[in-house]
Amino acid sequence: MRLIQTAKFEVFVTIDGNLEYQQNLRAINFAVIVLRASDNTFDALRQLMPKVSKALKTIKAREIVHIDT
Repeated sequence: MRLIQTAKFEVFVTIDGNLEYQQNLRAINFAVIVLRASDNTFDALRQLMPKVSKALKTIKAREIVHIDT
């Protein structure tokens, strides 16, 4: 997480559903998108990309958005 903050990322996209419970996300200065798919294959995650694209237009720093099928 420290690397992400020093690199000035605006949004972190992950498939790690436990991230918000393992890290103090209240102290971050970027948004997090958590992808929930049937598996982590390219085909399964690709299906979520239209929703990711939509979320990127409105998400704000310190927000966590869950995207699933």
